[in-house]
Amino acid sequence: MKTPTLLSVLLLPAALTACDGAPDEAEIDSAATVTEEDIAAASETPVGRSVEERGNAPLEEDEAPVSVEQAAGMSPAPAAEGANDPPTPAPAVAENPEAGLIIGDGQLQAIIKATGSTRTFPFGAPREQVMTMLDAVRGTPSRAPSLSKCAGGPVTAARWPDGLTVFFRGGELAGWKVAGGSELTTMTGLGIGTTLADFQRDFAADPQETPAGWEARTGNLTARFSGGTPDAVVQSLSSGAVCEDR
Repeated sequence: MKTPTLLSVLLLPAALTACDGAPDEAEIDSAATVTEEDIAAASETPVGRSVEERGNAPLEEDEAPVSVEQAAGMSPAPAAEGANDPPTPAPAVAENPEAGLIIGDGQLQAIIKATGSTRTFPFGAPREQVMTMLDAVRGTPSRAPSLSKCAGGPVTAARWPDGLTVFFRGGELAGWKVAGGSELTTMTGLGIGTTLADFQRDFAADPQETPAGWEARTGNLTARFSGGTPDAVVQSLSSGAVCEDR
């Protein structure tokens, strides 16, 4: 039996259009590589610990990610020699080498690197689906706080150590923010470190000085800059409902 890739099992919990149900065992067996057909045949059944089970409690330090065998519903293989040894420190973000994440105005996109195929998760997408995708593409978030003092009402968040925070309200995707050393970008390459001059080549928006700093807004996207001159750089990007710890 071929071993399915983690991406083919976890990346797309629901197809863009309605499908007839979960793929049968033969389809899973054939998922050795990710293809565009995988997207059309993706299962609607969420994999791994559900959001309801996770709740808003901080993630346990010893909580292991879902294995390929567990995700596929198979019995795990015997532990390899040394499997019980103390774990080595994990990287900052356990990114999936087969997939990536693209931030966007009012949305997040998962991309399959080998083919360039994408799936869009617009604001309003169910939290269960978004978190299943993010767990598969970016690994388990380091924090999952509940934030009550936010404009528009309480939100819950999922945070990764590289500076990505994703916000949910009412069980739906409501916003995202990148800051710090995040290397995530929009489809056009806008990200942390982009200069104001480069920003204005793509967007007709001038930065305004606010109590929070120099900000430029276009559509549902807000870029905060280090200043108001052409060589000022993006320090944070956000879209939608964004809330900070109080």
